[in-house]
Amino acid sequence: MGRDVRADLRIADPRISRVHLILRFDDGRWVAIDNGSVNGTYLNGYRIPVVDIHDGQSINVGNPEGPRLTFELGGHRPAGVDALP
Repeated sequence: MGRDVRADLRIADPRISRVHLILRFDDGRWVAIDNGSVNGTYLNGYRIPVVDIHDGQSINVGNPEGPRLTFELGGHRPAGVDALP
């Protein structure tokens, strides 16, 4: 995630580094890893290098009031399988 046009998730905000954050699925869990950004990644107002992502988790990037990312984690369904009504 970052400002760079090649980022998978692009946020065009001057507080965001070109490659600000890496989202990775590791050992059965999602983590957000700050990529050495100048302005940081924040959880509950505290600058932190790595965040364990949970459903509904929100982080701010760029500063504690910067753009907010809220994660929604869902289970994978095989292709062609619809959700139950």
